Amino acid sequence: MQSSVKLNDSLIEKQRTWYRSFHKHPELSMKEFKTTQKIKEILREIDIEIIHSTGEVGVLAIIEGNEPGPEVVLRADIDALPIQEQSNLPFRSEVNGVSHMCGHDFHTSVLLAAAAYFKETSAKWNGRVKLLFQPGEETTQGAKYMMEQGALSGKEKAIFGLHNAPQLPAGTIGVRKGPFFASADTLHIKIFGKKGHAALPHLTTDATVAASAVVMGLQTAVSRNVNPFQPAVITIGSLHSGQGHNVISDLAELWGTIRTFSEQTRQELYQIVPRIIHQIAEGYGAKAEVNILPQTPAVNNDPDLVDQFKQAATRVVPEEKIVEAEQIMAAEDFAIYQEYVPGCYFLVGTRDEGKGITEAWHDPHFKVNESVMPLASALIIEATLEQLKSV
Repeated sequence: MQSSVKLNDSLIEKQRTWYRSFHKHPELSMKEFKTTQKIKEILREIDIEIIHSTGEVGVLAIIEGNEPGPEVVLRADIDALPIQEQSNLPFRSEVNGVSHMCGHDFHTSVLLAAAAYFKETSAKWNGRVKLLFQPGEETTQGAKYMMEQGALSGKEKAIFGLHNAPQLPAGTIGVRKGPFFASADTLHIKIFGKKGHAALPHLTTDATVAASAVVMGLQTAVSRNVNPFQPAVITIGSLHSGQGHNVISDLAELWGTIRTFSEQTRQELYQIVPRIIHQIAEGYGAKAEVNILPQTPAVNNDPDLVDQFKQAATRVVPEEKIVEAEQIMAAEDFAIYQEYVPGCYFLVGTRDEGKGITEAWHDPHFKVNESVMPLASALIIEATLEQLKSV
């Protein structure tokens, strides 16, 4: 069945204008003050009710249908990254060192256009649409913050979220059941040794050497402790030790990340990783302090909701355009909402080599595909209507 959802030319032009404005004025995680105000201004122009319970950043709004019915939540992230944009776009970022190199401006504009459509057609559907414009996704703190602000009651029928996907051809839709994006936890390690002269190592305990051994030893945490059929990644991204070339360091500090799809594997690594670190440090005569800071669980798509989303998506794109997406080790705090409400997170392909839209997320040359935004809005509208029609 062909979709009846169609964004008119006026709304498409507004969507493009919104997107370019957000792109020019990016803000970092949990500092999206002007972005928040801009979203509120647009919603007020559309005459959508804003719920004032989300603090200085983030927006929660609702649209009531013709009659009471199911409540469906639509979420978009609004924050940018600490990256200097390297593009020749006429609307490139005007904020030095900050840019939307992940496309959250795309997501925000997609949801705003969907909101305008739902408001205009509210007499034709029953139930309630809740709009959740979330700050702080890049730090995985925003979803927790929104939940603390009362974003969800837990009684909602479903929640949908989307992400642009430069790895998929423009117009392709990627989704999968179950674990999709990985969980993420921050690993913080301190190695304590004994400082001394570089020429007298026998009188010291070298924290740098012990830390280096910890980095190498952690490679076995996955390869020799985790079921090979359960993907996991442990990466140490930062190691700082010592201040001088001729002084043996007494303190090394390491920061890293732990990623899994399985909650069981995640919990196992909470035990395995500290054990390995402490044992290696002790072997070098040093001591270790280990902290694992939980960030977000894995995105875990509800199987039934995915089936219903696919059914709705076939009214927007040909069935062959809907593909099973590969699992992604990146994290997404959309997963927090899925602990309370059945959720479906999906990808909208934006790749177009002819337009030079090929770079991955977080690349300084990253670009989104403006022409795909109306399609993305239509998808999230159809997916929502699929839920609202069952009163």
